Amino acid sequence: MKKTIYLYLFIISWSNFCLSQTISIKNNETLEPISLVNISLENGEGSFTSDENGTFVIPINKKSKSLIFNAIGFEQLQIDIDKIKNPILLKTKSILLKEVVISKSKKNTSKIGSIKGKKIVHILHDVTDDELKPCIIAKYFELNNQSDEALLKTIKIKTSSSSLKPLINFRIYSKGLDNKPNEVLYNENLLCTINKGDNTTKMDLSTLGIVLPKNGFFVAVEILVIDKNKQESKYVYKNVEHIHKFYYPILKMTQTQEYVDTWYNVGKDWQKNNKLSMLMELEIEE
Repeated sequence: MKKTIYLYLFIISWSNFCLSQTISIKNNETLEPISLVNISLENGEGSFTSDENGTFVIPINKKSKSLIFNAIGFEQLQIDIDKIKNPILLKTKSILLKEVVISKSKKNTSKIGSIKGKKIVHILHDVTDDELKPCIIAKYFELNNQSDEALLKTIKIKTSSSSLKPLINFRIYSKGLDNKPNEVLYNENLLCTINKGDNTTKMDLSTLGIVLPKNGFFVAVEILVIDKNKQESKYVYKNVEHIHKFYYPILKMTQTQEYVDTWYNVGKDWQKNNKLSMLMELEIEE
């Protein structure tokens, strides 16, 4: 009987050891680490992000049997948890980008969107205990004119961070037939570090040649669920201690009475935000 108990405990301990291993995610061609990969639980219970070195810890106490890996510029991969080997290799995916010659003679610029507004609301991504929820907030834009070609030059947003210097990722999406964010239009992460305090955060993309679709597009802010962005606080509810996790930065938005232009995704599907509009301004070059 004692041998059976000891064997049972050994199996549990070994299982938890396996599920708490640190795993690396790498490019299958170059074997370089892939940073900030979105990792979803197959049963829809949540998702999280690998760190800047492409590493993550397999979550324990979850019922999902497999993990789904998504990274910009790579093919999606789904692996059974009990078959994961270190490292995980992702295959590169080709995204057809229009070739653009960036000429110094291009000087016609215009601005769309705004970083000013009334009834400003501060939005901070927060989760409780071991919840796994990413957060992507996207704002819809249409070009003001009918020029043949428009390039994205800069992005401005309003942010706030009390003590951290958090990292965010910008994404550019096409508009789908259902009017939701659809395909990623740029094949790499657009990472930006946010300064402490209340700030206008600006990212210069003028050298990248990102062509904007005439029929509308989305610019999104991905709040990265990584330790660098995290602060924690503990509280007791019904005699049970819980951990509240906050992922910075704070994004500033303006209140609305109905849907205007902002969508959000917390791990399952894109949803319209009927109460808020993200403060964001783009500079466009033609």
